[in-house]
Amino acid sequence: MRHVGRLLPLLCALSTADAQTADPSCVDGAALTLGFDSGSSWLTCARIDKQHGLELQSLSWRAPGDADRSVLARLNPAAILVQAHDDTEVESLLVETSDDVLPGMCGGERHDGEHGSLCVTAVASQLLKKFGDIRGVRGAHWRIASSRRHGNTVISTRYLLSEDGRIGAELTHQLPTDSTTADTTANAVHSAYADAASGVPTVATSARVTWRIDPAIDAGLPDRVEEFDFSLDASLGSRRLMSVRPINTETLRQVDHQRFRGWRIYDPAGPGYYLDSQRSVRGWLPAQPNWSRFDIAITRASDDELYAASTSTEEASLDIWVSGDDLQSTSPVVWYSQTLPAESSDGIRGARSVSFELLPFDWNETSPFPLDLDSGS
Repeated sequence: MRHVGRLLPLLCALSTADAQTADPSCVDGAALTLGFDSGSSWLTCARIDKQHGLELQSLSWRAPGDADRSVLARLNPAAILVQAHDDTEVESLLVETSDDVLPGMCGGERHDGEHGSLCVTAVASQLLKKFGDIRGVRGAHWRIASSRRHGNTVISTRYLLSEDGRIGAELTHQLPTDSTTADTTANAVHSAYADAASGVPTVATSARVTWRIDPAIDAGLPDRVEEFDFSLDASLGSRRLMSVRPINTETLRQVDHQRFRGWRIYDPAGPGYYLDSQRSVRGWLPAQPNWSRFDIAITRASDDELYAASTSTEEASLDIWVSGDDLQSTSPVVWYSQTLPAESSDGIRGARSVSFELLPFDWNETSPFPLDLDSGS
């Protein structure tokens, strides 16, 4: 039987060589080496932030036969905006709070930190390869997860690190079951805006989640971003022609499902990762702030800009930071926003989630996106 993988937790107090490999700055998180039988492995510092919860820092991937290579400096939720449909005020769920982080059930290895617990689990996943009648080979991924309570809402964040180099991120927004009754069916899950007497929801709510993706591809030259469009040309037998647009200045952009729009984040030497936006659900958009009405924001990297809107001053936000500054000489940060499906109005409240994937692009000779791919026009 093929083993899913192995978990090698590293503590920063190990030998100098081990600490440098696992990230010596991981002083308040779990420094993890996550390996697979194929020789693929991930290095990261997973930590719980008091404000935005679970984040990954210093993320590196080793492809089979390759060396450890840097991918991301940081990945974290950067905004969760919630609005009742009968109200004009937008509530932010990313505010510093002393609410307890929920430990939850962990079927893997649990790591406790100052601001909460995270769980690391090995999971069998997708089919990696199959030829004809030959038995297919399945891959695996590591899941790093944590949940926390904000008022009467449970927010769960999960990161999936796959054997083939893919990075997945998922955020779930859910109300807990009614703790005053033993009934844990869906009927016991009540809306946040239910009438206290009847338990019948009076309004619906929607939410918008923004992720902060801070790339560090190969930790060499400043990274770049390109926008890919695949436009349909009926005159050529309904073929789609690929066009590539470099993003040279700070900007706000929209998802375009008709063009299969996506973004490549890459090192000028070639390797990179691709953000496919086809999972993005278009729907409710808050009336304000302006930046939240766009799906992508690209800004200059700054350690002071961890959230789409500052929690200390209303003026500091992407509406200020996206100012058209040049990106050709400095690494960018990509802010990716997704809409959570609107809650049910029938009194039954389930989990609402959004997710996305980053895919390796021209990472090595076995990448599914070869370097000689015709770029079209």
